[in-house]
Amino acid sequence: MSHTPRCKLVDYFEELSEEEFEKFKMHLEDYPVEKGYKPIRRSKTEKAAHIEIARYMIETYDDAKALKMTVSILDRINKKDLAARIQNEMQEYFLQSPESDEFSGSQNKVEVMLDPKTAYPTLILSEDLKSVYMGERAQDFPDSLERFNFFPCVLGTEGINSGTSEWVVEVGRAKQWAIGAVRESIERKGYLNIMATEGFWVLQLMNGEYEESL
Repeated sequence: MSHTPRCKLVDYFEELSEEEFEKFKMHLEDYPVEKGYKPIRRSKTEKAAHIEIARYMIETYDDAKALKMTVSILDRINKKDLAARIQNEMQEYFLQSPESDEFSGSQNKVEVMLDPKTAYPTLILSEDLKSVYMGERAQDFPDSLERFNFFPCVLGTEGINSGTSEWVVEVGRAKQWAIGAVRESIERKGYLNIMATEGFWVLQLMNGEYEESL
């Protein structure tokens, strides 16, 4: 059986009674926006089954946020035992401390919104444009000048002109990734050389090792 966060969420939802699951869905609409969560509309969840709710949550947020949100709602509907078990079984998604979101000094906290016009066609962006994952097949998008067509890349909507910026990024269990900043004029078609001399300043995980672009 798969142990991906989406599959685990389905398993957890199946442990709820019909009444409890309905309460859970109602809380999705009212979840505090100030905590960085976009409520999922009741029109989408009202008739949704376990697997659909899990899909909506993973697509709207990222794996860690979806699991943390699930635990919070389960606490509210008095399913504390299940909430505690989720935290124990999926503890790698709960290790980030609240302090990790705090920035000080001359650094700026940057909230990155992803630009769908630049996204490689197989990448799936969340509704709030704050997370992304690899889909199973390419979507039918126009091959515009902005869009990457060889490597699975996507850019943020806002650029950085000067100063020092910092991001807190959750990468889940991805085995390969690259995160950082690029020159606006980088080549987006064909094979890309991920190097600073080519306009890429990134940290990447490749073959089990972390590397900086040089």
